[in-house]
Amino acid sequence: MQKPSIVTARPTAMAARLVMALVAVQLGACGKKPLARGQEYNCTAKGGRPSSTDGICGADERFTKNLCEPLRCDAGDLAPNCCPGMICMPDGQCIVPSARLDNCERDEQCQPGQRCLERPLMNAASKTCGFPPVDAKGTCPEGGQPFNRRCVTGMPCGGGCGAGLVCNIDTNRCEERVSNRAGFNDGCGQACSAGKMLVYADPDLMLFDGCCEVRCACATIPNVPAGAWGGYSDLAMSGDALWLSAYNASYGDLMFAVLARADMSVRRLEYVDGLPVSAVTAGDPKGPRGGNDVPGPNVGMFTSLAIQNGEPRIAYYDADAKNLKYATYSAVDKAWTVSLIDDGRDATGADTGDVGRYASLAIDERGIAHVAYYAHRVAPTGERVTSPMYARATRELPTGYDTWQRQLVEPIRSCHGCVVGNTCTREGDTPTCLPAATTPCIPACSCDEVCIQDPPQNGVPSSSCHTALPTTLAEPCPSACASGSVCVAATTQVSTCAPSRTDCSPACPKDQACIDEVGVPACRFALPVANMIEPPSGVGLFTSLTIAKGNLPTLVYYDRIRRHLRGAVARFTSDGDATLGFAVGKVACTPGDDVGAHATLITTPGGLAVAYQALGGETLWACAGTDLFTCSANAELVDEGDRPPGALRQVGAYASLAADDQGLLYVAYADQTNNELVLSYQRRGAWQHTVLRTEGMYGAFAKLRLLGPHAYVSTYRREIQSFSGDQSRIDVERIELDELP
Repeated sequence: MQKPSIVTARPTAMAARLVMALVAVQLGACGKKPLARGQEYNCTAKGGRPSSTDGICGADERFTKNLCEPLRCDAGDLAPNCCPGMICMPDGQCIVPSARLDNCERDEQCQPGQRCLERPLMNAASKTCGFPPVDAKGTCPEGGQPFNRRCVTGMPCGGGCGAGLVCNIDTNRCEERVSNRAGFNDGCGQACSAGKMLVYADPDLMLFDGCCEVRCACATIPNVPAGAWGGYSDLAMSGDALWLSAYNASYGDLMFAVLARADMSVRRLEYVDGLPVSAVTAGDPKGPRGGNDVPGPNVGMFTSLAIQNGEPRIAYYDADAKNLKYATYSAVDKAWTVSLIDDGRDATGADTGDVGRYASLAIDERGIAHVAYYAHRVAPTGERVTSPMYARATRELPTGYDTWQRQLVEPIRSCHGCVVGNTCTREGDTPTCLPAATTPCIPACSCDEVCIQDPPQNGVPSSSCHTALPTTLAEPCPSACASGSVCVAATTQVSTCAPSRTDCSPACPKDQACIDEVGVPACRFALPVANMIEPPSGVGLFTSLTIAKGNLPTLVYYDRIRRHLRGAVARFTSDGDATLGFAVGKVACTPGDDVGAHATLITTPGGLAVAYQALGGETLWACAGTDLFTCSANAELVDEGDRPPGALRQVGAYASLAADDQGLLYVAYADQTNNELVLSYQRRGAWQHTVLRTEGMYGAFAKLRLLGPHAYVSTYRREIQSFSGDQSRIDVERIELDELP
């Protein structure tokens, strides 16, 4: 029979024991007597295990389980007699089998959730993979959660052990319980109730060579990992707490959190929507998600949080169903209720498209909810359009689709394809393909216009500006195309990845791509890939809603097709006849520039204020005034993105705007180039800025709220660790406004 591979507790275990025995004899000669057989050593009182110089046992003995036992583990009444995690070999030594160890040199060689650690009681010759210990406070500052004095990120010992087995946290294995002295109730034979696991009560004292008294305990199994949460977040204040709504990327859940304003500690962390139907228990069933770590429906993106009668309300996007949903919390029932706001249905009840991204929720003084959001591609009236949308609840506590009024704010139609050389314009109310001008329009066309070639006037070429419309509203490709291919509109509503070519003649317009179409070069309308990093091609992105002076629902939104910021002001009050619709128009527009992404709109003591990106994200601007459509006439440059001069940065993403009681503006946003969270503010007639978070992945989904002399800023911190996996989460801090330079 082949001898099993083994690793000794230390390189020369027998020699070390002989030295220990000699030391014990010498100490005994000096008047320090070793323990008598059966006499116990108090590990707790002594503060740990005895060392080799303590002289605890005689020359023919070794210390194990708080007692002095025969030197050979195959001798004595308890033979074979070793500490947990070890086995007794034929030569009488206790060793840790190599099969229970994963030797390592660095963390990356270990399983997710484990670290490469110095653990000489297991293997003195090499580091081994294992769960790191908790700190002096019993917490896990580097991630994970405390369980059995270790920091774990998943379920140890496969989730539990069978009868007669105990979870050894340091080998992460279910092992047979060790023998103990007669009449000693070590608790290692007990059966644990649901949600608990049998473990050694103190692994620091009870495992491996020279162990103290061995007892077992039923420990509550760890919660399922919290997951990466904090994206698509929003922030509100209630009393002494901060409320957060957010998306959990690990599970695809809508989450709600309550933090103490005093120290930002988490009071509540709830999984509101997206839980799976299956009852899989991978963690404490009384803990988060009922102990279930299986992803459910993918919901909870683009959250917008508001407070109504002291209770949270959340509008959010259901990514699986491509719908807009609403979650309400009842303080009486202590429960959440989820309902539908919009699913893009038409008069027949058929779901016609994708609605709900970029949700922005406001609750008026009557307690009625208003939501603005983006309709990517939708046909509620029978024709395919892209548009910002507006919904208003018909009661204080809406319960579903029938308790909301919905309308398209500015439906943008399409020609659904034009021949090469033509472009899509609006003539009256009809999308029409007209020839692009070969001579420039004078004066130059505005941001939402295109220059069209008109019939000659008295033999002289003529051109004029017409309202621009998208050539097509085909859905973008669902994922990235392979190298050498490009996403183009295959039909009026469908896109495809087609092989690229470079020999189209004449050359394709700038919004079209040259492709191979059955062996022939052809120009087809180019489309972006549909994902959450690249904003989709449509009108109504980055929607931001407020109830302005006069009780008028007012919103701004980005037109990605024509690359400028637009706005809409209701022709009705918040409780008036919503069928009167909105007055729409340009808010910020610079021909040749890309203006208006990451827009944010608020009310101020003097009227309205807007912040937005320009130059395609290279600068951040803000304007304030009483008229939304003339606001940009006094726009101020918040951040020109050249810090230090000449070092161009991308700035202004996720801009969040706030105003103090004097009307001074503050903006929190991302420096995308350096992954920093930045706060800019007005001082002495100029904009100043300070970096709030750096040396990490900060700035995404920034939110800013003011309360008296304090500012509260939240951001999503992206962090992936080899030990604990994706630990991305919300980071919140308080800023003292009077201490800003």
